[in-house]
Amino acid sequence: MKKFFISLLIGIGVALLGWVVAAFIGGNLFSGLPYDTAFLCGWAMYLCIVIVICTGAILSKIKTDR
Repeated sequence: MKKFFISLLIGIGVALLGWVVAAFIGGNLFSGLPYDTAFLCGWAMYLCIVIVICTGAILSKIKTDR
């Protein structure tokens, strides 16, 4: 149970760090937009990347009978 909570805390920390980095990159990458819109674009880009990576990780762990 201790390992679960440590993994959970590490996951939350990495997610928060990734969110901050993505917002910073989005704010600079989409510099032609107003900052709040660029911030949201960076955040949405981060969420898309996380969804793709997590879906791939989950699907790679599924064992098939083929």
